[in-house]
Amino acid sequence: RWWKGLEIESKLPFARDRVVECYFWMSGVYFEPCQSRGRIILTMMIAIIGIFDDIFDSYGTMEACELLTNCVERFVPACLMRNIFYAT
Repeated sequence: RWWKGLEIESKLPFARDRVVECYFWMSGVYFEPCQSRGRIILTMMIAIIGIFDDIFDSYGTMEACELLTNCVERFVPACLMRNIFYAT
């Protein structure tokens, strides 16, 4: 439902639809029934990373890819630091 709600097929037709594959892959990581939430979260993360990969492969020029990479590199440490400080 989450993937269908994003309407990836219509908005990004070049992106691969690999949610089921990602879920089975995560079943190897989190195989116990009590770890279903972890499987779902990691499936979502891998699916989003796959979209980024498809964007880089299909439409990214070197300059655009460098800009996007710099944005992601600046964004992720800021989020990690924020979560560390809020957790304590």
